[in-house]
Amino acid sequence: MAKKLQAIRPDDHGAVDDVAIDGNLFRLERMGNSEWWCCIYRGKQRTAFSIHRPRGKKTVEVVVIEDGIGCIDDRKKGSKERE
Repeated sequence: MAKKLQAIRPDDHGAVDDVAIDGNLFRLERMGNSEWWCCIYRGKQRTAFSIHRPRGKKTVEVVVIEDGIGCIDDRKKGSKERE
């Protein structure tokens, strides 16, 4: 069986920086003028994020809301792709 890619990597300040997840469904839903909900499904499991742009800023903040798939921070010692 092929390995599934799943990684959520934070930047040096702990904020979500890089996300790579194999899945069989991707959803993105606008929740308001500056907020989106994003979810990746793999079977009955899912990993969800909130994407928000603070007022007056050009950047966005991404927060992991749910991690049912079990994504990893591959900067941690001993972590690797999961099957």
